[in-house]
Amino acid sequence: GMIPFCQTNVPTTLLTYTCGNSIYGTTSSPHSRSRTCGGSSGGEGALIGAGGSLAGMGSDVGGSVRIPAAFSGCCGFKPSATRCSTLQYHEPVPLRPFCMHTEGPLAQDPYAIVEIMRSAWSDNFISNQDALTVPVDFREELYKEGRKFRIGFYSSDGLIDPLPGNQRVINEAVELLKARGHELVPFSLGDIVQETARGLYGTVFADGGQGIAEALRNEPLSDLMEPLRAVVSTHIYMKKLFGWICRYRDDQAMSDFFLSQTTKAIDIQTAIDRIYASRKRLVQKMKDERIDLLLCPSTISPAVPHALPTQIPFTAVMSVMFWNAMDFPAGVVTTGSWTEADESALEDYQPKGFVEKAIKEGCKNSVGLPLSVQIVAPSFRDEMVMRVMADLYEAVKE
Repeated sequence: GMIPFCQTNVPTTLLTYTCGNSIYGTTSSPHSRSRTCGGSSGGEGALIGAGGSLAGMGSDVGGSVRIPAAFSGCCGFKPSATRCSTLQYHEPVPLRPFCMHTEGPLAQDPYAIVEIMRSAWSDNFISNQDALTVPVDFREELYKEGRKFRIGFYSSDGLIDPLPGNQRVINEAVELLKARGHELVPFSLGDIVQETARGLYGTVFADGGQGIAEALRNEPLSDLMEPLRAVVSTHIYMKKLFGWICRYRDDQAMSDFFLSQTTKAIDIQTAIDRIYASRKRLVQKMKDERIDLLLCPSTISPAVPHALPTQIPFTAVMSVMFWNAMDFPAGVVTTGSWTEADESALEDYQPKGFVEKAIKEGCKNSVGLPLSVQIVAPSFRDEMVMRVMADLYEAVKE
């Protein structure tokens, strides 16, 4: 016999959640050739979701492990960033401390993820090799089977409303976790996600997109990825004009995306302050309400058509990117699939702006595609996330 090792596909730049490039082509969802497997660790998600591998590794700067897990129907985990080393990585976006990049595993079930992280954190090997990481071993007392937590939940973060099926699986997960003995209580983020998004747009695009534009200058791009060149090459004054047009049309999410981008030092400082203030507000709110973890949407839709991610802004993935900004560990568990009832409910879904309109139109005829939820906890409580992932996985099986 033999054990094959596969090098799986990724998108050009690694900064989009479709999965294609001009060398290896485009990778599809294992559940539909017309839909993307997600990105940027999309090939890994597709391989695992198709049953071709038990587990693999990806990297996550804005959902690049969790989106493929959600779209391909498996599990994915983003650890606390400073528990993992990034010495060997080229930083993908400017000003990393405000959008924390880390590697993380994808697997067919949470138990494989637990074993990978238990092995990685079995001693201080990582922190001994990289002084920028914290020396925290795997904490078995937090993962112990039978532990019960007080979990806050929400089906929308207030920025972009998920489609009906993605909201439905949150409510179903609430009941499943209650049956496992956890306490579930409603939780509201208020305007924390919107404020964080404004901060991210002002820091991630602090160079005006020039770094990525320069890297793509002579790069042959596939038709799928060509829109990236236009997006990153658009002058800041044109982005401001687009932003004011979106504001005139009462599209708050799109307006914030364009108007928050800046190359001015004072505006970048304001963006940094927004992210830090959001971190403090969230930690304090969870402390005040005695919340151990949060249950929330992983993505706002099932797997989308291949071209859609390069046609709409990063606003569409703030449900996952938000947790990179907070540096909270986050895990995705597939809990169900899009149903005929979800398809019918989609007709009554009311878009608030361009992103929701595009998602609604692109996700028609999604019956059978995987749906998932996301579990998150404050920094360094990674083992608690994995415990609840395992509990939810078992509840779904039962």
